[in-house]
Amino acid sequence: MSLENHHHSHEHIKNQLNHDILHQKKYVRALDRMVLIIGIMGPLFTLPQVWQIWTTKDAQGLNIFTWISWMVFTLFWLVYGLAHREKPIIANNILWIFIHTSVIIGIILYS
Repeated sequence: MSLENHHHSHEHIKNQLNHDILHQKKYVRALDRMVLIIGIMGPLFTLPQVWQIWTTKDAQGLNIFTWISWMVFTLFWLVYGLAHREKPIIANNILWIFIHTSVIIGIILYS
């Protein structure tokens, strides 16, 4: 292989690697955006439960142990997100803490 062909071969490999890295970064950025959106949507989808508890003043059928357990798990995820400085995990779990707290208080007051 001539020196020129050898150089061309390395350039081709380098270009392919750069293309693969850019493609992967686009994929990761898209995934990051989706995680942020989904992280916000999950707690929002639980708002009707909170609304129902507080407007009807009825939490019959809801198990406080379940909601407290979810709160404990959420707190662990929040600590994990803070330790790793992962904004989507932090934001998601802060939202869940508000949701869980609202439901737990509602269960205490209206069961």
